[in-house]
Amino acid sequence: MAEVTPIDNAIYKTVVGSLPQAIVILNEQMEILSCNDIFPSLFGLSHSQVYLKRMEEVLPDRDLRKLIDEVQEEGTPREMELLYESGEGKKGILKVLIKRISLTLEGVQNIILVTLEDISEKMRLEVEKIYSEKLENMVQVARCLAHELGNSLYSVSSTLQFLKEERSLEKDVDMTSEIDFLIEDVTQMTNLLRSMFEFNTSERFQFHQEDVHGVIKRTIALLGKEAMKRQIVIDTDFSTEAPPFWIDKRQLEHLFLNLLKNAMESITEGGQIWIKTSFYPVISEEREGYVTIDVRDTGSGIPEEYLEYIFNPFFSLKEREKEGHGLGLYICRQIVEKHHGRITVKSERGKGSIFTITIPVLYSSP
Repeated sequence: MAEVTPIDNAIYKTVVGSLPQAIVILNEQMEILSCNDIFPSLFGLSHSQVYLKRMEEVLPDRDLRKLIDEVQEEGTPREMELLYESGEGKKGILKVLIKRISLTLEGVQNIILVTLEDISEKMRLEVEKIYSEKLENMVQVARCLAHELGNSLYSVSSTLQFLKEERSLEKDVDMTSEIDFLIEDVTQMTNLLRSMFEFNTSERFQFHQEDVHGVIKRTIALLGKEAMKRQIVIDTDFSTEAPPFWIDKRQLEHLFLNLLKNAMESITEGGQIWIKTSFYPVISEEREGYVTIDVRDTGSGIPEEYLEYIFNPFFSLKEREKEGHGLGLYICRQIVEKHHGRITVKSERGKGSIFTITIPVLYSSP
């Protein structure tokens, strides 16, 4: 047998070290004989911390252990994908390839070669592509529906206007007032139907310097009867320092309506919703500060494992209990981002949720 030279070792280390995947060599006892730098770094460890450790001690996964056993016994290469957690607590997805290699070295008959590739980013991009395609298809269908529903709402609105004129002639004040409320609801439905699928076109946004508190009050008024029916109290705490700033009043109305309806649906038997605004003066060339709006509820809360997904299109927890298409919070995020802001959420199962919207107070229209 040819002798392994220092040059051979140098070439081996250079080649293995340059590979983008993590490389691990195991002996027949599943102990780590060698690895490149990427492998221990995946878990926030050093070479010395993984050397001669059993594979399952570094990466405890029952399916991985079972697959390595099968490869060792049968000799057929196998591959799998598994979830892992890095040393920093970050979760990811690994694509694992396992292969048995027969040797004729003294004291060693077989080794197991394991390669691990972090495909988290690749999977994320693929999922985003699927989401994008699904969203585009949904928007096309919805535009057709919006056209048909818009015609029906126009007919309803015209009929209500006619009834209002008749009741006005008969001086029926109570009925006229009720009809006005219905007309406002129909108008709101028409506007929401139109704006729901206009959020992705910045030209459709019409920014004016407005008092955001007026928008919030209007939204609360629209949901007042529903809140009363559900025995839900909506309290507000508005900042006296928040100035009027550039917003699209109609789009923010849609945003708050979505958040408040979600909050109300998460409350089963009576409860409370708080809306608080704050102003933080941070003067720069572009802005004079930020306005934050907190929407907090005493609802059922959102499980921690779902928090990172709730702003994704088509992700909905309502599918488990009620109907839901998972577009509401996604659209909310789009609306906030069109205002150059951001929306975040904190929640705990059984203790409610708090959504925080931060929007810059700009000197000029976005």
